[in-house]
Amino acid sequence: MDVDSPVGPSMVVLGSARLPKGIGGNEASALMIELSIDSEDGRIEEVATTLLLPGYTALLRSLLIGRRLDEVEGAAQQLGARLRGALLRPTVAALANAVSHGTHREGALAAGRDGASWAEIPRW
Repeated sequence: MDVDSPVGPSMVVLGSARLPKGIGGNEASALMIELSIDSEDGRIEEVATTLLLPGYTALLRSLLIGRRLDEVEGAAQQLGARLRGALLRPTVAALANAVSHGTHREGALAAGRDGASWAEIPRW
């Protein structure tokens, strides 16, 4: 998709998970991961999170941008080798949640010119 396009992403998928107590402040808070999906090829174009950690966001972007939703499980497995600490479990959970939301039949988009739909992407 053209960066200068006024249209923006075709679909934005949000995944969330609860953060362990102490990471988001005194009370447990939520981690949200936003995936912007292109309708032309169904690939992730952009990744954003509610956490303001530049290294964490850069790691997620490097693993996810350019992948399709059905390829996120592989990225989550790679994440386990590259991320240590209390954010690993909530990150994997938020990614699984985003994939689940992105593959629901009601919110499905055409994944390509051949008529395939997002609903055909397997859940994990």
